[in-house]
Order: sequence, then C-alpha cells, then structure tokens
Amino acid sequence: MKTQSFGQTPGPSENELDSMLVKTSPTLFDRSTKEAAFLKRMLEMRRILSALPTKPAKACLVFVKGETTAAPLGQRPIGKGLTVGRGADSDWQFEVNRQRLSNRHFRIERSGSEYVLTDLNSTNGTLLNEIPGRIKSCLLRDGDFIHAGGCTFLFIAGEGG
Repeated sequence: MKTQSFGQTPGPSENELDSMLVKTSPTLFDRSTKEAAFLKRMLEMRRILSALPTKPAKACLVFVKGETTAAPLGQRPIGKGLTVGRGADSDWQFEVNRQRLSNRHFRIERSGSEYVLTDLNSTNGTLLNEIPGRIKSCLLRDGDFIHAGGCTFLFIAGEGG
C-alpha cells in the first residue's frame, strides 16, 4: 500500500514536549509557522486528553468537534479498522447538518504496529493536521488531527503506541 508521509518524523519525547509547553509565553507563537502549528496542536491535544476520564490504553479516535459543537463528544476504538461517515455501512456514523461528511468518508486501518488513514474518495476530502491539501493515504501519529466534512477527530495511539 502506497502512503504519503509528508516528511513526518517522530515528534519530541514526552519530556521534551513538557519542557516546551512549560516555557510557553505570549511570544510562543512568534516562532516559525511549522513550529508554532505543531505546538498549538500539542496544546490542543493535551486539552482534549485532560477532558477524557483516562487516556485510552488502545488506539482510538476521539470526535472533537462538529459543525456546531466544540467538545470531546465521543471516542471509538480502532481495533483492526474503523470507517467514519454518514452511511449505515460506516462503523462510526454521524449525522452532519450540512451533509459535508460523505457516507463512507475515511478509514483507519492497523498495519502491523502502525495506523494508516485513507480517504475513501470522499466528496470534500480528508485533511491531516495543518498540512495543506487533501490526503489519499498516510501514516498516523499519536496526536494527529483529522478534518473531514466539518468534523475534527483526534487520533490517539494509546498507552502502548
């Protein structure tokens, strides 16, 4: 299976991330665009994780935001795979007022110890983090945000991932 990598490299360790976040100041986001976007994403991920009862032990997808809501609204384990969309044949179904989420919008599948995000030829595309342009297929990392049809999801690799 051919996947896009977008030059993704492993992020900083938990200790390095904690050190960066502790040093936050009003000038934090005066950094380079790429570095600032990463730090903003990590801050948002931390906020969402703190709203969950416990950090999931296994890989899961957290529904973070819909077109009219902005709170962690639910989570689903990924297992071997998870399809998201409006249709009855999706594993996790959403009713979206503006109908921008396709019936089968995207799928996450486990491949060995990695997880692959694949757009299922959706009408409006699937976006990852702050990367411009639609993805076809790419590897996911802990803390990646998936944007699809007016909804935002957070991928959590779990305690072991």
